[in-house]
Amino acid sequence: SEDSMICFITGKSVSPMDTTPKISGLQSVGGHSSGDSLIACDKPAFSSYGLEKAKNACVSEEAMAAIKGAIEELIKNAKYPNIPGCKMLHWYKESIPKEFDVLNSLDQDLFEEDEYDEETEQIEEENEKKEDLKKASEIIKNLMEGNNLPKIDNIYYILTISGAGGRIVVKNWVYGRYEELCSNIQKWYNDLQLHNYLGTWHPKRLLKYFYRLLRPQFSSKNTFERMNKELSKISTEILYAIIKNTPISNAVASKALIYIYSELLKNDDKNRLKMPDRLACSLLKAWLIRNNKNYPKEENKMAPDLDENNENIAYLLGRLFAVYAKLQNEAVPEYNRGLAERFFHSASTNPAFIFGKIAELAEYQFPKLKEEKKRIYYKKMLTEIYEKLGNRKIPEICTLKEKSEFAVGCYQQYAKMYKKNDKEGDKENVNQQ
Repeated sequence: SEDSMICFITGKSVSPMDTTPKISGLQSVGGHSSGDSLIACDKPAFSSYGLEKAKNACVSEEAMAAIKGAIEELIKNAKYPNIPGCKMLHWYKESIPKEFDVLNSLDQDLFEEDEYDEETEQIEEENEKKEDLKKASEIIKNLMEGNNLPKIDNIYYILTISGAGGRIVVKNWVYGRYEELCSNIQKWYNDLQLHNYLGTWHPKRLLKYFYRLLRPQFSSKNTFERMNKELSKISTEILYAIIKNTPISNAVASKALIYIYSELLKNDDKNRLKMPDRLACSLLKAWLIRNNKNYPKEENKMAPDLDENNENIAYLLGRLFAVYAKLQNEAVPEYNRGLAERFFHSASTNPAFIFGKIAELAEYQFPKLKEEKKRIYYKKMLTEIYEKLGNRKIPEICTLKEKSEFAVGCYQQYAKMYKKNDKEGDKENVNQQ
């Protein structure tokens, strides 16, 4: 008939719909309570060819009903991973056992919680973990331990969507082979890996890493709402970087550093030596590995533990700062604010202007160490790092890369020192994030 058109979905000649039914389930990511349109052409410009409304993208009633049902079912099941600002819908070309759905496990704590996370009460936890999620987590654990990838011949599809102004916004569309997906997830966790003072690493759910990218704020209310507003763009970029093993946005490093600075400045009245946040440093480590030419080769990648062979100036300065901070903490424990709270930001940003002052302070603090072996211990570490620095010029202003290296070097030096003390039975009251 004259009204017939070719359906965009089936390719058959059909009678087009004037308006398509709305798709529900996106209220938490900007969608309307009454649903959102997948096809919406309501501006005069769309009528330039004599077509109005949904006829600009012809679909049949039968085909649209199938699409609506499929998308709503995918939205209903899209609990994991929880990506700020959007819903991540994923499926596979062929049916796959739930325990092999590794995408679900990206947003699960892969190990039991044995460390304090200050935002635990702010980020909602699932009370019950399904058995299939636990099994999928086991696959990712095996990947992180370097075991063989699952031999499954399949294709994955990922569609990330949100709502805006009553319309569905497609934010990303990714697909690829299942084995490649597993390999890239393995690489992500390898890049993220950063050991604590016990020499262990317990990866957290993605939401906890996203939390480190929020703007500093005195109030901790409406964390999820803030994530949806502040991280809607960057969250999909991070997801793509994980799935496709690509570089990470510079905004991730900038935001992680801001989080570190703000946390060190907090007056939380806790008698402990502060160090850069471990999860934020993990993001910086992954960013350094993926985004900078110094780290593309496997042998040059930053290690999860302290790298005593790394001679990058900023990394060494971060190590140096950690030694000075711990020296002051032991020599003058009654100080209300330690070196990290007072100087970390300026030392990582303008080191040439700060380290002279820090070294001068240390000269006054050495005599206050009660034990001779402690004085020898710190002098030996400082000498070793200064020898690696040599006569090279300390930067007056650090780049984003250098600030990131400084923070990672500082954290790893802290972890190494406390690991040694723990073996010696020296119980330190330290902020182990």
